[in-house]
Amino acid sequence: MVCFLRKNSFPLGCWLLGSLWLVLLPLLSWGQATLFTETFGTPTGNTSLATYAAGTAPATFSSKTNGYTYSQGGAASPADVRATSASSGYPNASGGGNTFFASTAGEYGFAIAGINTNNYTGLSLSFGLRKDAAAAYTFTVDYSTDGGATYTALSVAGLPSSTATAGWYGITGVALPAAAQAPSLTLRFRKSGGTALRLDDIVLMGTAGPAPVITTQNPTPTPVCATGTLSVPYTVTSGTASGTYAVQLSDAAGSFAAPTTLSTTSTASPLAVTIPASVAGGTGYLVRVVVGGNTASANPTSFTINNVAVAPTADQTLATNAPGTTLTATETPAGSSRQWYYSTTSGSGYTNAISGATNTAYTPSFAAAGTYYVVVQTAFGSSCSVFSNEVKIAVVAPAIATGTVAAGPYCVGQNAPAAVSIPFTVSGGAFAAGNVFTAYLSYNSFGSNKIAIGTLSGTGSGTITGSIAQTAGLLTRTDYRIRVEASTAASALTDNGTNLSVASYLDNEIPNPTVAAGNTQATLSFAAPATCVTNLVVTIKAGTAAGTKPVAGNTYAPGAGSGTVAFGTGTVLSSGQYVVYNGPATGSITVTGLTNNTRYTFGLFTTNGGATGTTGYSEGTTRSVIPVVPATLTEVVVPQYLSGRPTTGSTHTTRLPYVWRVSLGDLAPSTTYKYYTAVRASTDATNYDGVGTPIETQTAGAFVRGNAGFGSTSSSFTTDANGAYSGWFGLEASANARFTDQAVVYPMVVLNGGDGANVPTQFLATTSPVTALYLSSAATGATGVRGSSFGLASNFVLTYDNAAGTGRPLAGTWLENDGSVNTSNYAAFYSSVEATAGAYGLLTPNGNANGIRRVEQRALADGSLVGCAATSATGTWPSGAATASPSGGTTALVLTSGDAPLTAPTLASLSLTSIRAGQTLILTGTGFSALPNATVVFGPGGAVAAATVNATGTSLTVAVPSGAGTGT
Repeated sequence: MVCFLRKNSFPLGCWLLGSLWLVLLPLLSWGQATLFTETFGTPTGNTSLATYAAGTAPATFSSKTNGYTYSQGGAASPADVRATSASSGYPNASGGGNTFFASTAGEYGFAIAGINTNNYTGLSLSFGLRKDAAAAYTFTVDYSTDGGATYTALSVAGLPSSTATAGWYGITGVALPAAAQAPSLTLRFRKSGGTALRLDDIVLMGTAGPAPVITTQNPTPTPVCATGTLSVPYTVTSGTASGTYAVQLSDAAGSFAAPTTLSTTSTASPLAVTIPASVAGGTGYLVRVVVGGNTASANPTSFTINNVAVAPTADQTLATNAPGTTLTATETPAGSSRQWYYSTTSGSGYTNAISGATNTAYTPSFAAAGTYYVVVQTAFGSSCSVFSNEVKIAVVAPAIATGTVAAGPYCVGQNAPAAVSIPFTVSGGAFAAGNVFTAYLSYNSFGSNKIAIGTLSGTGSGTITGSIAQTAGLLTRTDYRIRVEASTAASALTDNGTNLSVASYLDNEIPNPTVAAGNTQATLSFAAPATCVTNLVVTIKAGTAAGTKPVAGNTYAPGAGSGTVAFGTGTVLSSGQYVVYNGPATGSITVTGLTNNTRYTFGLFTTNGGATGTTGYSEGTTRSVIPVVPATLTEVVVPQYLSGRPTTGSTHTTRLPYVWRVSLGDLAPSTTYKYYTAVRASTDATNYDGVGTPIETQTAGAFVRGNAGFGSTSSSFTTDANGAYSGWFGLEASANARFTDQAVVYPMVVLNGGDGANVPTQFLATTSPVTALYLSSAATGATGVRGSSFGLASNFVLTYDNAAGTGRPLAGTWLENDGSVNTSNYAAFYSSVEATAGAYGLLTPNGNANGIRRVEQRALADGSLVGCAATSATGTWPSGAATASPSGGTTALVLTSGDAPLTAPTLASLSLTSIRAGQTLILTGTGFSALPNATVVFGPGGAVAAATVNATGTSLTVAVPSGAGTGT
């Protein structure tokens, strides 16, 4: 009878069904034993399988303590455990937790593994199942005997139908086949479809069969070595032995109180097992067979296991060649022979026999650094041999510390090495016999350029007597170090710790000699290098090459004279090459009798070997010069101020152009000279190369911002028939300290010799000083000025502090667009100037109380005044720009094209051909003022002036005044 009412309703039909269950259950289980039961404990809420399995009682599986495992059994999704809808309505319902299979479509699973059904027949499964709705579902019960690798479905009768009402149902009598008898059975429950199910009270019962009688026989071979294979025969005299086979090994006294289980893959007698390496050697061992939980008796005769153990087992750390802690091999029983081995890989590779190590005691020692794993192999007669446990030996190479070495200088000459004593200390052990220590010299951390300077054979600390000889790669430097190394590996190497000075005779040259050209003469000035030079030989030769270097040991006599020598006198070193100086390496020499406009080259050769250079001469350094009649420089326009850098830091980010105009004379006629622009300070030598960034100002629209010195961006000009040239020159200040705020510099034009060579020959500087001012609000600083105009590109703008334009200009620059790119590190306001037609940018001093009272345009070609100069009587301009005593710094004052048009007005036409007083006249042209303050003068001699009514850059509208009369 089926009951469709809810749990609290209990009609007669339901009672009858329950009574029938109570009658049948004892009958079904008569003579059977309960093998497994699961009532799902007492969950505290909805809990995942994994979490519940890891919990503690009572909030975990009720049979968990018996060693079973719980999972989803390979189903797509796991069921979970819940406390709701507790089981009821069937006999022995536990009413606690249950497994819940969600209503969500898809497969959900629950499985129990590890149930021992070996030797049990008549296996029968029962469980409680709840439908949560009267709807279709699919519920499957499977079993597995191979750990869940494969499953077989069971036939389950009595499941509630799809239309059965929601509630709990008791399912009994699910028979398992004989194939389900196994030492580890897995039961799996799966649900699919859209109806939620619950599972509780799983019970597995079976009838126990007779236990098999298993007898273990004597194994072979005996004795056996640890790690060897033992064959264990057995017999079964009654019952059936099924399940997992294993062999248990007693201790050396024959006790099975804590047996060692030896696994096997075989089932038939004899069983093959391996003796673990960890088993101690002994003579009283026994074995017994275990099958599916049934344990046999032990074999009748004890047997021997041979093994060897090495102690102490602790890791050791040694220095190379140093002895370690002695290792002792304990053999049970005593072996017939033995050999110690090592491997560099833990657990394998014990093929490296240690020479002479054949006793039970061995003291480890290794010559090379590394990690070694040491074992002993003991032979027990002809029966077997066995390797011991391994002991790890870490071998660390000794360290070498180079000691204090004298700082030098070490003067290395031709065939004249420098001696050096190099102490060193070896720590952490000693090196192997035959080791050789080598001292190396290096300036780049002992890379590929290190130079060997001495050796010493030995195994420990010592001192190397070294010798620094001239060899490839030896240079004059002050940053050398020395380090001692060994021919075998060392764990650490340290150098002498401080820099050493070494001077090679080949490149220990005069630093930065200077030469000044004169009229038929030249003066060479020089100063000795820091060390290792006693004498200097100077030669001179016409042309661009110095000639040959002096030879060690020869005598070289200069021409007669004290500080002045005539060309062509003195020892001839090679054709046309004369010795003009042989003496101390600091001084100067003037050579006379030279031909103007002809290039000569000085050769400077140092030696540490006295007047005859016994230790050899350097390769030499050269300086070229062209004697000339000194050119003249006549200042035309030299503005007073340029943009300087701040007094702190080392950058200059407020740069502005600076221009000046000079006339050069006494140069070679019709000759092209290379030049570059620069500045020098009053403390610089007259032949100083200068600093600053040159800007070529030769061609309109094609100015070039170049690099300091001669090169691809250097400029040139050609003199006239009289050897003269007049022109504009420009530069921008760099970050050099000579441009620091308030510094005074002198603009220069540096010329070559007019022969195409990139060699500075004449250094022509202004006598008028120029002051560098930093753009700031300080009273001693300067403020930027940004102007717009109708001026012509590449002409120049000059500003004055007086309307007449007398004296030196305040500042000077060019009109854009000049063609050069002036943006890098320029004052920010210059971005509004760069490449803008008619624009210009410069500065004005904050300390100028007059302000800017005149702005004029000068022609690129000849420096003449272009158009009309703009003036202001007060320094305040029509646009409102107040230039007297400003404080804007980089916030530039702005002069408009109305303030300073910088061009001459051009009249194109008149609106009237005849005029009379009161008429309106319109003048059309270019260059007119854009402000309504322009005036137009009428009448003969300009007798009457009239203010404009309206004004633009191209037209003026004016009322004809009454005094103008009538006429044309």
